[in-house]
Amino acid sequence: VTEFLFSESNTRFVIEVEPRFQSQLEKLFEGQPFIPLGRVSASENVQIRNGHQPLVDLPWSQLFQAWHSPLDWA
Repeated sequence: VTEFLFSESNTRFVIEVEPRFQSQLEKLFEGQPFIPLGRVSASENVQIRNGHQPLVDLPWSQLFQAWHSPLDWA
C-alpha cells in the first residue's frame, strides 16, 4: 500500500484535465504508459481506493495537517 500511495520518480507526471478533454489527452499519450488515477469531486474527503478496496477516506484538512506538521516549526 505504501508503494501505491507514495511511489514517485522523475519520469512520472500527474495531469489534471476536465472530463470533456480526457479522450483527447489519451490520444496525445497513445503508445505511452498512461492510466487515469481518479477524478475531482465536491466531497470534503480524499478517497483513494485500490479497485473497490478503500485505502484512504479522510478530510482534506486532516491530510494537509499530517503532511504539513513536520514542517510547522512555529
